[in-house]
Amino acid sequence: MSMQSIEVEIDAAGRVHAVDPQVAVPAGPALLTPLAPRRTALEHGAPAERPDDWRSLVGALSGSPSWREPPQAIQDRLRDEWR
Repeated sequence: MSMQSIEVEIDAAGRVHAVDPQVAVPAGPALLTPLAPRRTALEHGAPAERPDDWRSLVGALSGSPSWREPPQAIQDRLRDEWR
């Protein structure tokens, strides 16, 4: 027995229809892998934090040992890492 993937849709009555009308769906045993419905970004809901809430980012960075240097020293260090 060989395996073949065919993109199909299942209607409300449970009948299987090939998405590409040129492909015939053979009768016989098959493995079915249902796919989750596609969701839009709006359906996913709002992000946990507002993107404009920069105060939490600043607080996290100020507590980091990597960001306790003067700003110019940080800039020089980051630039030198890429050389």
